[in-house]
Amino acid sequence: MKPRIAPDDVSKEINRAPHRNADLEASHVDVHVTGCKVTLSGNVKAWYERKLAGDAVWAAPGVTQVVDNIRVV
Repeated sequence: MKPRIAPDDVSKEINRAPHRNADLEASHVDVHVTGCKVTLSGNVKAWYERKLAGDAVWAAPGVTQVVDNIRVV
């Protein structure tokens, strides 16, 4: 199955996704894209922030796998 948008566009969309949610301090979340796989890392203050980051990435077109390495500190 072909992604709806180009890989470069997927990367840009994923990097913008956490910034759209005011409850998430996206500056503490790193996003790495390899093809359609996204790896999240970094630190957040609460479990709901971790979930928000994952949900935002899954909403991006073309994402088929998310590896969540975000730590709650």
